[in-house]
Amino acid sequence: MERTYSPKLSRFLALVVLLILVVAGSGCAVVQSVSISDMARGPGHRIRSEDTAHGFFMISVPELDAAVRLRAQCAGDVTGVQTTTWMRNWFLLVQHYHEEATGWCQTN
Repeated sequence: MERTYSPKLSRFLALVVLLILVVAGSGCAVVQSVSISDMARGPGHRIRSEDTAHGFFMISVPELDAAVRLRAQCAGDVTGVQTTTWMRNWFLLVQHYHEEATGWCQTN
């Protein structure tokens, strides 16, 4: 005996499958913004810092201070700074923000 489904049930099941695919796909990494400045090689030693934070429902974007932490590592001048910022969206509910900063510390 072959089982048949009503058109309403078939549409409902198709909607459920589509919803599952959308939710599963929204957990993929999405690069929201990236900014890279000129990275020159210079005298001194290389320094690096990073900062992470979380947001919810894309209501607010947290302040990331990797550049401030980078500057705190050096008693002299910081040159050749490169910053990268990205955001990962998890199921459209939680956003994970990450910022990295690298540069050269020149002490006199």
